[in-house]
Amino acid sequence: MTEYMIKLIWDDEASVWIATNDDIPVAMENGSLDALAVKVKSMATAMLEENNGLPSSGEIQLRFNAERIERLAIYEREMDIDIQEKSEELMTDLQFLAYKESRDKLEASLRKEIDLLQSRCTSLC
Repeated sequence: MTEYMIKLIWDDEASVWIATNDDIPVAMENGSLDALAVKVKSMATAMLEENNGLPSSGEIQLRFNAERIERLAIYEREMDIDIQEKSEELMTDLQFLAYKESRDKLEASLRKEIDLLQSRCTSLC
């Protein structure tokens, strides 16, 4: 039995699988790996006949070898963590400022009350 290796490569930019083989002049693409395999199987014998590569009898075997490389940007996670930490720091700072502002307003209000009471006390005494 003659075996043909069909190389399936993921094209990240086009978001498709590409099938290639030197013996079966095939260069097809599809978004689905399974759909591409079906497409190659349906055209393999016709392509081999056109290129005088089809055995006279028996079977041929198609071996599909898929390769997909994914790149992950690790720095983004570190940046996300840094951004989250900075956000938490800012939130803490804002909470502190809100607390301080609220405390300052309360203190000013209490000073006015004390001053008012002292002036009443002075006028009564």
